[in-house]
Amino acid sequence: MLLNAGLDFEIEPSGVDEDEGQAQPFGRTGLAQDIATTLAEMKAVRVSTRRPGAMVIGADSTLACEGKLYDKPKTLAAARAQTDGARRRTHELVSSVVVAQNGARSA
Repeated sequence: MLLNAGLDFEIEPSGVDEDEGQAQPFGRTGLAQDIATTLAEMKAVRVSTRRPGAMVIGADSTLACEGKLYDKPKTLAAARAQTDGARRRTHELVSSVVVAQNGARSA
């Protein structure tokens, strides 16, 4: 989307530990949207401290199925198990985007 908008940008991994982000402040039973927003903010703020003056976009998506939060699978077998677990069950995939500058979330 950024390319299509004609914007110049760089991609920089944040180094945020997503397990830590999921544990704050709501624990593993938190709402998927809250977790996605918290992780997006942590990522944007972290990178923006390394890029003074830059507007940094952080994003995250979280999958929840009947109250259970799903982590990124580490193996193909784990991915299949997650897919099988969500099959024919109501689930939601939520995404969040946060912009930060100079180590703080932009309003």
